[in-house]
Amino acid sequence: MEMFAEAKNCIVRDYGSTSIVCVCNATYCDSLDPISDESITSGSFIHYSSTQSGQRLQPNKGVFSNNLPASDSIVSFTISKTEEFQSIFGFGAALTDSTALNIKNLSDAASESLLQTYFGEGGAQLLFLRIPMGASDFSLRPYTYDDIEGDVTLEHFALIDNDYDYKIPILNRATEIRGQELKLFTSPWSAPWWMKINGTTGISHLAEEYYQVWADYFVKYFDAYAQQGISFWGYSPQNEPIQGSDHAAKIISMGWTKESQTPWIADYLGPTMEKGGYGDLKMMILDDNRSRLPGWAETVFANPVAKSYVAGTAVHWYTDEGIRPSVLTQTHELDPNKFIFYTEACQKNVFKDAHDHAITVDGYRYVELLNDFLLRWAENHKLGQILIQLNWATAHAFHQFRAILQPVFPATKIVREDLGKWEIGERYGTSMIQAFNNWVVGWTDWNMAINEQGGPATFGYNAAIIVNATADEFYKQPPYYFQAHFSMFIPPDSKHVSLTSDNDGGLLNVAFITPETDVVVILMNSQNVSVSVVISDQDRGYISVDVEARSINTIIYR
Repeated sequence: MEMFAEAKNCIVRDYGSTSIVCVCNATYCDSLDPISDESITSGSFIHYSSTQSGQRLQPNKGVFSNNLPASDSIVSFTISKTEEFQSIFGFGAALTDSTALNIKNLSDAASESLLQTYFGEGGAQLLFLRIPMGASDFSLRPYTYDDIEGDVTLEHFALIDNDYDYKIPILNRATEIRGQELKLFTSPWSAPWWMKINGTTGISHLAEEYYQVWADYFVKYFDAYAQQGISFWGYSPQNEPIQGSDHAAKIISMGWTKESQTPWIADYLGPTMEKGGYGDLKMMILDDNRSRLPGWAETVFANPVAKSYVAGTAVHWYTDEGIRPSVLTQTHELDPNKFIFYTEACQKNVFKDAHDHAITVDGYRYVELLNDFLLRWAENHKLGQILIQLNWATAHAFHQFRAILQPVFPATKIVREDLGKWEIGERYGTSMIQAFNNWVVGWTDWNMAINEQGGPATFGYNAAIIVNATADEFYKQPPYYFQAHFSMFIPPDSKHVSLTSDNDGGLLNVAFITPETDVVVILMNSQNVSVSVVISDQDRGYISVDVEARSINTIIYR
């Protein structure tokens, strides 16, 4: 993996949000140029900075000092390269039906530019791609690969045009650009409707009579892609299993509890995958919010057969702000040989009111947080079960209220004034730094690209890149750069290493050492004041940098 220095500058566009977007098209997109090893050796370092004020991966070169600057106002960090934690797998995003359609709606040259900015040199250098197994909430319609009622032999299982015309060509081109096989993983949103109790949405689950057929379906999926020359790295048994289980889902979904899914993994899915020749794929349990940890992993790991098939735990970010990150460490400690991987993140739930202002209405997420607290408390208190029912009655009422309001205040998940919103990037940065400081090995965003309406989708969300197909251009938002501050500089097999401070000055921080022995330090400042920082390395000396207000920073040296 090459390192980068000089910036090919951002074409700035300001939509009136708290920061800017960078505009890319068929002929131009900002990027970083590769640099020589000498630029980060012989006592030199590079400090990259992206700021709310408009810098994007701006490189600044510096040299180590032999003397510690004397000032009480300086924040000091000490790097310890020999104190290692987890190995890093890499970074990624999702190729949904919506993402594939949006990429294909651009001209060939603009599509190439978008793929280059994600997978090419000077771009984000993504390695992982998550591909839904059938329809997700970012599909034009709900579907599975066998919607023929009663087809228990899966004779009619088949990929669809979206796979052949959109996803597979994009996968092949992204692999060519990356220069190595991408690590693909998949998750189903739902089994075919005829295998389920209560259909596609709402409260639904797999009928026990189809437990084996649903396991066979997984093998059929991997076989179908293998016939197209595409292999997978991993999978999860179910996307967000609490959707349709703990509460009535508004999207295509299928509910599982940890108690019901565990024996299905042990008795059906695990053995069937092994028999089908896919036992080496990485099975990741949960694939839902960290509010369900460590309990979900505890239940699965308590079954030794189920545990033997599991490689790791997949986590979504939607309750990060309300659930302490230490639950990730608690999950790691259950079995340090089972990895933890973040598999989905995106900003959601923005509505448009009568005055055309964006307002956050993420009430359901907070109801879910309350529910998770009650679930833990209820294990030892009977009254907790009553309160849980009350809590979800409130959630149901919230959704009924929203349904009434939507014709009056039309739902949209992106308004022009949201494009370039810096706070969304900061939320990404916070999640990533917390995750890597608590044993997480990889981090994957949700949609690579969506359109200006936030889709096509059941409920449109935001994304790192927004496609404007009419203008044949796309907009790189702050979340793209927050992720790139990691993915551009931390190749697979890097190690999370110790970075300590008696007073961090309000900066979120994490450090890594790469296989080439490059040291990478990430500092994020969400405060409105700049912070003077010194980083001490006993083998190199002292780095002095100013960390600007509202900024994400990567410092690299060898």
